[in-house]
Amino acid sequence: MLSTLKAIFEGKKALFKGLWIENKIEWATKPVIYIDFNAMNFRNNTLEAELDKTITEQAQHHGIVLQANDGAKAKFTELLQKLGSAVVLIDEYDKPITDFLGEPQAEQHLGALKNFYGALKSQDAFVHFCLLTGVSKFGKISIFSDLNNLQDLSLSPLFANMLGITQEELNHNFQPYFYHLVRNNNLDINDLKQQLKKWYNGYSWDAKHTLYCPFSLLNYFSAANPTGAFHNYWFETGTPTFLTKRIREEGFLPNDLEWREAGFSTVQGADLSNVGITGLLLQTGYLTIKEQKTLPNGSVIYTLGYPNEEVRQSFNTHLFAEYAQTPVDQVEHTISAQMRHQLQQQNWPAFIQTLNSALANIAHHIYRPGEDWFHAMTHLALTLTGLQAISEYSTFNGRIDDVLFDGQTIFIFEYKMDKSANAAFEQIAQKQYALPFQTQGKKIIGIGINFSSATKSITDWVAHPIELIQTIKV
Repeated sequence: MLSTLKAIFEGKKALFKGLWIENKIEWATKPVIYIDFNAMNFRNNTLEAELDKTITEQAQHHGIVLQANDGAKAKFTELLQKLGSAVVLIDEYDKPITDFLGEPQAEQHLGALKNFYGALKSQDAFVHFCLLTGVSKFGKISIFSDLNNLQDLSLSPLFANMLGITQEELNHNFQPYFYHLVRNNNLDINDLKQQLKKWYNGYSWDAKHTLYCPFSLLNYFSAANPTGAFHNYWFETGTPTFLTKRIREEGFLPNDLEWREAGFSTVQGADLSNVGITGLLLQTGYLTIKEQKTLPNGSVIYTLGYPNEEVRQSFNTHLFAEYAQTPVDQVEHTISAQMRHQLQQQNWPAFIQTLNSALANIAHHIYRPGEDWFHAMTHLALTLTGLQAISEYSTFNGRIDDVLFDGQTIFIFEYKMDKSANAAFEQIAQKQYALPFQTQGKKIIGIGINFSSATKSITDWVAHPIELIQTIKV
């Protein structure tokens, strides 16, 4: 987006021949200051040194020799004054913060950035247009508190579809890629589009429109993925170690994060020194806006949730690894693979043993007395299988603790604590939990599990096909 704006302000009309904007504006040339934090090496150099270097290079690009020698802000100020009416485009303004979340450098960089960006306020008369992009709003309060001439567009309905790929854009522009995958892998195009939407769509800033993650979508359609397999592309660009560690330390359970209600201050808040876990997850892209409603008193409440399967599956894996203090690759290639295979083979003794082993590794201070804790941790473990797992599935007779979908088989889980597996199993039969699924023509398995609060483990279990449950009931 910024490179497109740069070309427009530089008057490169030829690049836009035949496009909408070609005859909509006067192609007057403006000097552009382009600051890209992706290109800076503030891991090995100081942020101040990188800013100084960037402004010096921008001045050289415009044929200007800077006289200031007392820091990046002074050079930035001089450059703005000498250009006269500049366009300022800043890419990932917050990268020096987000790359160091949980580290001392984050606070240090806040001060350096606040000082540097101060030039935009004092030299406002020399700025024709300014746009800053980033992945968070941490700078809104901490960095830009003095810049009351900036407008935050993050939740503006006018820009809700700007950063991402809409369903219409996917259908219109990606037809050759769909055709290639469908033809070479004998896929059904409608099924493929549904899976794509499930995995990579879901980001929203207005609770009305959803967008695909461009990075994930482009990687999915790349030559490196000829079979059309679904992978965690965006998530693999950075691991949320700081976030999962903080979640563990604060004692959050997985179910606490799946759906979160938040007020306006949480969604708009951006004070790095005083931000809660919900705000952190939203600012860093692991949660998105699902619903938005206005209360009778006029205040706004947002419902936040995981945007898609890529984020949900990947974050749950890292979260479980943090809870169990186990390497992520061990969770992925041992626990996840074993449980998926054991479920598909319906090897229940081995499945229960693997689940018990996983629960035994979870740090003791996270334990909360009550069935809810076992339910939350078991559900988290089930999500690691890569199969669709739904917790608290609503039926006309109550809520099913967990439902797991695997092709032609549906697993219904019911949990009890300090009772018996038979009691859990009987609840499945008595409340007819299988009834909503019996018209799907799939095999249905009921699993009753009993946890012990004393041993913090599964003490007994029962698993039978659904037909047996109905026979027993009759």
